[in-house]
Amino acid sequence: MFETSLLFADSQPVATDKIVGAGWFSALKLKSVLPYLFAVSGLLWSGWGLWLVLAGGAVAAEGQATSPTDPIIIATNPEVIELVVDVSGAVVSPGIYSVLDGNRVADALDLAGGVTAQADLAYLQSTLNLASRVSDEQKIYVPFIEKTQPLETLATDDLATNLSDIDQLSVNFATKAELVKLPKIGEVTAEKIIAGRPYQSTNELLTSGVVTEAVWTQIKDQLKL
Repeated sequence: MFETSLLFADSQPVATDKIVGAGWFSALKLKSVLPYLFAVSGLLWSGWGLWLVLAGGAVAAEGQATSPTDPIIIATNPEVIELVVDVSGAVVSPGIYSVLDGNRVADALDLAGGVTAQADLAYLQSTLNLASRVSDEQKIYVPFIEKTQPLETLATDDLATNLSDIDQLSVNFATKAELVKLPKIGEVTAEKIIAGRPYQSTNELLTSGVVTEAVWTQIKDQLKL
């Protein structure tokens, strides 16, 4: 190969083909490490981006926690709710009454003046739950007994009555405590009577075998539907 040389001040001649060869070797080395340089650069940029996201989220969360615009909840007194009920039947003053939310049936009957002596006490004791809460637009009806008696106001907390004060017991509504007052009727028989409801006639107590014929003979005149 033809060899040329370069002259520099105060130096020995240098072969140009050696200079060219050294430059080619350096370029080759740089080309081989470029992929690694790009990979490292990418990792650095990814880490920087992740740090920015995390730092931004922390700042946003802190800003929300200390935001002066957060609403302040102030406790207020609960609103008083009035309910309207219709009280009718065997009460002193039937009519429309306003009661408070949470009042009981007994409270509504008190507003109506209480029940009268014409009220069917057996029904009240066995069916009408005086302790139940009233609802808006509820109708509370107190039925009359079949036999008319002189009007006499009774307090709602004095509804309990002796069997002698009632002409007949209802086989469909009498309570266990009332039934056991009948002749030859114990707790077991009273529970059978209650379990067999409703009855279409009082005679079903005999035909369905709830009571014996001997017991039926003694209680049939003291029963009604």
